[in-house]
Amino acid sequence: MNESFSLDTKITRIRTIVEEMQKGVTDFDRQVLLFKEASELIQSCKKYLENAELEVKTLIKEDEKEEDLF
Repeated sequence: MNESFSLDTKITRIRTIVEEMQKGVTDFDRQVLLFKEASELIQSCKKYLENAELEVKTLIKEDEKEEDLF
């Protein structure tokens, strides 16, 4: 896992962006930038979670193999 990746920090930033957009950003360029940033953060979080899921599945399989040895 990437130690510099902070899921909590990224989710907090996404929430901040959503709140700002819900308040009504009047500057269209700002809206586009916020939307783009949120989209990139969401994709990054999704990839991180997918990798975490694969890692957990691998650990479970390894654990099951060890149990079969006994």
